[in-house]
Amino acid sequence: MKRRVRVGAAFQTWTPIWALRLTMRMSRALGADDYWFGDHTRHFFPPEAWNLKSNPMARVFPSCDAWLDPTVVIARYSRRRGGRMGVWVTDPVRRSAADLARCWMSLHHLTGGKAVLGIGAGESTNYVPIGHSQKMMVSRLEDTIVAVRAAWASETTPLTHSGQFHEWNDALFLPSLKRTTPPIWVAAQGPRTCDIAGRLGDGWVFLYEDLGRFQIARDRVIAGAHSVGKNPNDIERSIGIYGAVLSTRDRFVRACRSMFVRFGGLVQTGSQWSEIGANHPFGPEFSGPHDMRPEMFQGAELHRALEAATPEVLEALMPCGTAREVAEQLEPFVEQGVSHIIYGNLAAATEWDIALDSLREQVRLSRLLKSMSVRSI
Repeated sequence: MKRRVRVGAAFQTWTPIWALRLTMRMSRALGADDYWFGDHTRHFFPPEAWNLKSNPMARVFPSCDAWLDPTVVIARYSRRRGGRMGVWVTDPVRRSAADLARCWMSLHHLTGGKAVLGIGAGESTNYVPIGHSQKMMVSRLEDTIVAVRAAWASETTPLTHSGQFHEWNDALFLPSLKRTTPPIWVAAQGPRTCDIAGRLGDGWVFLYEDLGRFQIARDRVIAGAHSVGKNPNDIERSIGIYGAVLSTRDRFVRACRSMFVRFGGLVQTGSQWSEIGANHPFGPEFSGPHDMRPEMFQGAELHRALEAATPEVLEALMPCGTAREVAEQLEPFVEQGVSHIIYGNLAAATEWDIALDSLREQVRLSRLLKSMSVRSI
């Protein structure tokens, strides 16, 4: 039988706990196959703008910076008979290779193999506030994945292993679970990280850009897999998306009044804006989430930036529209090999009537996406 596309739900692990638990249950009802938690210490969204006027979610989540550790959330809520849970994504700077190896093998045992280690090079908003350097992040990513796999292969035998960023002498790690280890999904956009994803990853997560950029990145992942004799079809190919799905364009325009929805356009790169004929408020060289920090939005500067994110710009940057329209926008990616889609619906964080309409449409979108067949690459 043909394998079908799977759909993931993206979560911000904010307190209070009851609200997080409720959104997880809601995602299951909306058709999610699995659950993906952010690993942040601060949100991109400026805290001073997190209020009821700009975002109704502030009524439920008082702070956008009150992040729970996602590994603790997975340990608490994962069920052996439930869907898999992963991190989208952690980094190799705040979490050392030794810590990742122990923590994720622990989760592998606790969840019966349902925990996925998602890892990328990291973002400045997580590094700068706690004094970590952003230098050589990609090299550290590769070194960390190699070390974690060596730790998991050691099977409680004392391990001596050295890399560019670590040195182990007779280190001991947990045994595997029935000779299985946690899958590692690598977040990758550029040439080096895509090569790492192909060589070292069980999965690859690509943050949504246009189809041409995706194809270039996919080909690099394929080349990386072939370079070590691996079948690239054994790699899960996931695309992470933020957009707005609504039943009519009038409702979409209303949703775009939300500061939170418009913010989704600002995290796109300057080059993406240029390609649609628009000027990014942070300039054409802005590189997206890796460089975004709350300090970039101060007073009038915030409103000036948000005004540039018009409904027309957002439609051109992100998969937006009705469920069928969004599915049609994503179908070419599936035809090019995407097997898993994480769709973050920004419209669910708007006025209540718009949010309810959006959630109903999201159910339809999940059904349409899961009716698509996975293609070989």
